[in-house]
Amino acid sequence: MLWCSDEAHFHLDGYVNRQNWSTENPHFAIEKSLYHRRVTVWCALSSRGIVGAIFFEQTVNSARYVEALINQFIPAIQSEPDFESMWFMQDGATPHRTNEVFDLLEEHFNERIVALGYPKSKNMGIDWPPYSPDLNP
Repeated sequence: MLWCSDEAHFHLDGYVNRQNWSTENPHFAIEKSLYHRRVTVWCALSSRGIVGAIFFEQTVNSARYVEALINQFIPAIQSEPDFESMWFMQDGATPHRTNEVFDLLEEHFNERIVALGYPKSKNMGIDWPPYSPDLNP
């Protein structure tokens, strides 16, 4: 069985990209934040179901990603009787490609990983194919 994982960003401030014109006063300006409020939602799915959604209110970095895998994803699936034969797939997002993430994945999935850079780092697993944005379901 293969667990496919991915994340999506949801903007919370109702931002809509509009043209910079108006029928009103052209010198009137509305101050807006440079960065829009958003939440990132991560989940993993397989033929067995969905694990998540895991919400990140701050930028996802390697430490936060590892914490989510350790505290939520892995406990949710490791009690399954076929855990030792499950595969895990993640895309090539920068927080997913650190030694800390690869070490954690190796500990729980060994060579049963599809991830960008994993085979080069660990000499096992399957590399995420280049130019494959539609590989995840």
